[in-house]
Amino acid sequence: MKLLIAGGGTGGHVFPAIAIAREWLSRGSEREVVLVGTQRGIEMKLVPQAGLPLETLRIAGLKGKGGMTLVKNLAMLGSGLTDALAVLRKHKPVAAFGVGGYAAGPMMLATWLRGVPNMIFEPNAEPGFTNRVLAKISKRIATGYDVFCPRVGRKSGGHWLSSAY
Repeated sequence: MKLLIAGGGTGGHVFPAIAIAREWLSRGSEREVVLVGTQRGIEMKLVPQAGLPLETLRIAGLKGKGGMTLVKNLAMLGSGLTDALAVLRKHKPVAAFGVGGYAAGPMMLATWLRGVPNMIFEPNAEPGFTNRVLAKISKRIATGYDVFCPRVGRKSGGHWLSSAY
């Protein structure tokens, strides 16, 4: 029974991903996990140090980018989605969990396209760009702040989760 956890770029995404992975693994020897990030994020160092498997996607940020950087990064979306679909074929997860960041976008889109149950985690009162987009296609949303619940309706389960990991 494998859980896929997607996201990264900063410690704010990677540390919750590692904590979720450890909790998942602690609940039974039949459980497996794979984390998905980018080759440029802090996950390249932290995930292997935690002894967890990491797959990477070819993807870069869109928010706050302009000119040729935006054009180049938009062109990477196809590659990122192709990589994400390959990760799904390779690992066949029973569910996917997005923690925000560049890699969460194409990975969670791929899970939605393939019918893999998915959920995103938003630890901030104001959701980041990726999670705002993914909220539309996610089955459930876990949040650390009740002010976010009305914005996502029933997807939050009508309640909020403690922000303590």
